[in-house]
Amino acid sequence: MNFQTEKQTVGLAETVLETTAEQSLEADLHLPDYCPEISRILRCAVDTSVSGVQTQADQLTAHATATVRLFYLGENGEAAAYEQSYPVQGRVSLPPGAQADVVSVQVQTEYANCRALDPRRAEVKAMLRFLFRAQSCKREPFLTGVQGGGMQTMTASFPVADLMGLAEKTFSLSEVAQLPEDHAPIARVLHTGACVVPGEIKIINNKALLKGDCEVTVHYLAESGAVESMTHALPISQILELDGLTEDCMLQLRHEVRAAEAVTKTDAADKAKLLELTVSVCVIAAAYRESTIQLLTDAYSTQGSVNVRRRTAELFSTDQQFQTSFTNKVVLESIGVAVRRVLAVWCEAPRATASLQDRSCCLSGSYQAGILYEDEGGEIGCLQKTVAFDDRIELKTNAQRIFAEADLQILGAACVATGDSRLELRTEISASGMIFAQTLCSCVADLTAQSAAQEDPSPAALTIYFSEAGESLWEIARRYRTTVEAIRTENSLDADRITEKTMLLIPASIE
Repeated sequence: MNFQTEKQTVGLAETVLETTAEQSLEADLHLPDYCPEISRILRCAVDTSVSGVQTQADQLTAHATATVRLFYLGENGEAAAYEQSYPVQGRVSLPPGAQADVVSVQVQTEYANCRALDPRRAEVKAMLRFLFRAQSCKREPFLTGVQGGGMQTMTASFPVADLMGLAEKTFSLSEVAQLPEDHAPIARVLHTGACVVPGEIKIINNKALLKGDCEVTVHYLAESGAVESMTHALPISQILELDGLTEDCMLQLRHEVRAAEAVTKTDAADKAKLLELTVSVCVIAAAYRESTIQLLTDAYSTQGSVNVRRRTAELFSTDQQFQTSFTNKVVLESIGVAVRRVLAVWCEAPRATASLQDRSCCLSGSYQAGILYEDEGGEIGCLQKTVAFDDRIELKTNAQRIFAEADLQILGAACVATGDSRLELRTEISASGMIFAQTLCSCVADLTAQSAAQEDPSPAALTIYFSEAGESLWEIARRYRTTVEAIRTENSLDADRITEKTMLLIPASIE
């Protein structure tokens, strides 16, 4: 008995690695002569920037820079700041034989403890956590049919999101921005953050033209002693190459701001009123095409016995692409100090997971928020908080299981004092991505003909069979190695299922 199987491949995004690596950091800060002596430490933060990711053999290495920023009160009671940078690395091992087509890396500061050893020296101990996620594009074959050998087949149609390919690109943006006329010159940069606001996407011949803006917010200490902020948009115009990308594809993008730096420059009047902004962005793209696959769900032969090996296939179809924004409002109670006014607010990049709740995709996660304030006594303080958030997106299909890829960006944050020891934090978060409906289906994984020694006896030319109500003609035909059409013709039947107890004549197949 000879037969040939037919197959169709479907592209799937396979996560080959999702893990973390910790790296400790110890720094001994010696203040230069131009910095005032330390009276009280207000805040010590470690900001990180990823300069590159290296893949070598079975290892991933992320190269980064950790900038320790010390914000303190000097001996004159005025705010002062000092920073120092150190190279750091995070390293993890890939599973044996795994291929990483795209690699996502984020670095979080787990904690940063600081103490003054003397008026001009501070000791910092911090722990950094590197978050690695490596993905590959896997083409998985599925049996869709079989020809020859008297094979009878049963198939079922399923919608699928066929992954055409993955790609990533890291690029830098740079521009010199000028402070508004009414702002005092800069004494020291306190914090630099950036977020990507995606714009138009145009797809042409395996390339995607990406437009948008990268909004950079800089908080700085002015020469006047005040804490000021400035936001400047850097335009994005990049070409991303991805084989297999066509106009009928859906493109899912994730943006990682791997580094954001602001360096003070002097203007023509020799005043420190210019900021040289440099941002490094990594964009990770996945291209999907909506398709349909006919899976082989059962098969047998009228010419002999066949071994059928089954499997449970996991298929993903597109529920929707989404782009939304929402405001996350959090009330911080009993912070331990009466706040007169908030001087600055910044938030780190959020992380989220997706879950199915009441026919909605719930995106929930957290981010770190820093709040610089002035208390009722006129002293400056700093508060660090982990803030939780969630948002719901109503599903368009009746999915029982879902999977989502989301690109989250914090567009802005504001904080006000609403009472003694009470703050209200509002954060504007944008979310874009794709939601997939996940389907589990039983199908045929492989077919092999039994050997002559294993072969069952050939069925009789005509068999009388007493069927029960509800039996399917397929199961009866399979049992007697004949065809559904032969049973239907012999017994003048129209339906594929028996409605009541009856006697059937089962003819042998004439193939």
